[in-house]
Amino acid sequence: MAKTSNRFSGEDFLKKLRNAGDPPTVFTGMVKPAEDDPKSLMFARPGDCAHWVRIPAGAIDHVEPLPSVACGGHSHHMARLQLAQPAAPESKAYAALAQLHRTPTSTVTASYDGGIVCPGGATPYFDAATGQWRCP
Repeated sequence: MAKTSNRFSGEDFLKKLRNAGDPPTVFTGMVKPAEDDPKSLMFARPGDCAHWVRIPAGAIDHVEPLPSVACGGHSHHMARLQLAQPAAPESKAYAALAQLHRTPTSTVTASYDGGIVCPGGATPYFDAATGQWRCP
């Protein structure tokens, strides 16, 4: 099988972007089952298990499990969630606002050895997409 190239001319890339549609809504964070709803999960930012958001399973297009992350004296599962594309205009607006207000993580400059200190005492987590330890 021939290897396909990821390089495009400027014009070809613009055509590809125009045909791609809306970018997916993707969030990486801690997950756990919702205790009172078997069809929902709870989602929180890495290292912040004080603030959970309920996400119905039907709103998720697909999930990429990631290594667990320490949180205080315990740990939580991590995952990258790609949400299903919303159809209603109001849902599209909320999805756009959620993407706009995502707080980027700061990269930890050293590899994790148990001694990295994140700002505010947050616990570092492993970002499988970049292969680096990061602070929330």
